Amino acid sequence: YVGYNIETEQKLALETTVLVEPYTLPDGRVIKLGGERFEAPEALFQPHLIDVEGQGIAELVFNTIQAAHIDIRAELYKHIVLSGGSTMYPGLPSRLEREIKQLYL
Repeated sequence: YVGYNIETEQKLALETTVLVEPYTLPDGRVIKLGGERFEAPEALFQPHLIDVEGQGIAELVFNTIQAAHIDIRAELYKHIVLSGGSTMYPGLPSRLEREIKQLYL
């Protein structure tokens, strides 16, 4: 899942076990996942975490819309469409919306 507030998620992962969930591997073994559940998709927003130079998804969307003519920007913001496998992470739409709003304001 994508954490809405990464700092809060990291704190919860360190201080509690509320984020820990079992996951069954294809061979039947069960492992416990905690912080890994939100740390992996965090690279979509902070590519430097996986040693990739570049902007995160929020900056890419924001900068693309800002590069458009000012008269159509409002409509573009209203019609952002998420597509593809990585967009299926729970929490991604709300996190993306929050980060784009922060960049806009």
